[in-house]
Amino acid sequence: MMVNLIITIFLILASFMDIRTRKVSNWLTLPLLFGALIHYLIMDFTVVGFLVNLAVYFIINLLVIRGLLGGADAKVFLFFLLMFGLKVFFIYFVVAHYLSGFYRLFRKCDSSIAFMPIMLMAFLIINYGGFL
Repeated sequence: MMVNLIITIFLILASFMDIRTRKVSNWLTLPLLFGALIHYLIMDFTVVGFLVNLAVYFIINLLVIRGLLGGADAKVFLFFLLMFGLKVFFIYFVVAHYLSGFYRLFRKCDSSIAFMPIMLMAFLIINYGGFL
């Protein structure tokens, strides 16, 4: 439960940064990502799992290169991948993108949106809504 609280606080701070400046600072994302990497190496590391995670990470980076996802968004998705595993990562990924689609549908916006608040909503729905 403490981990969920820390992640929630991080996502709230990142959401405010994303809404306000449209950028999320590395001082906020990198320590969390480093902690997830240590957790992964200690708790869940396997060679096959590492190769699968590496492939997923390259796909996420392709989304960043194409301009479909921001750098901080990619780091947070990588955090979810390392911290919770592939199955839970895909749940977050799909729920966040569905929420983004609904937001775009009802707001009728064509430009990019601040995605960190959407990731926060997905995290709150999945973790505190009893889906995991």
